[in-house]
Amino acid sequence: YNSSSGQNCAGGSSTANSSKMQLLPLFTSIREFLLDKCDAPSRKDWNAFEFLVISYSVAASEVFLTTKTTS
Repeated sequence: YNSSSGQNCAGGSSTANSSKMQLLPLFTSIREFLLDKCDAPSRKDWNAFEFLVISYSVAASEVFLTTKTTS
């Protein structure tokens, strides 16, 4: 994992919560954008791959932020 990002979130749960509230709408908009692009048949496979990457990124950030908030 990235140790520098861990040090950035070490300031307290308030910073983790604020960044969490900022990240989630961003991930949601990206996910909706990718889903909208999936309507194009020619790019469907690539967008599905992008959607998987974004989904795993969201899950990883959720776990990271939740861990930093509770600790």
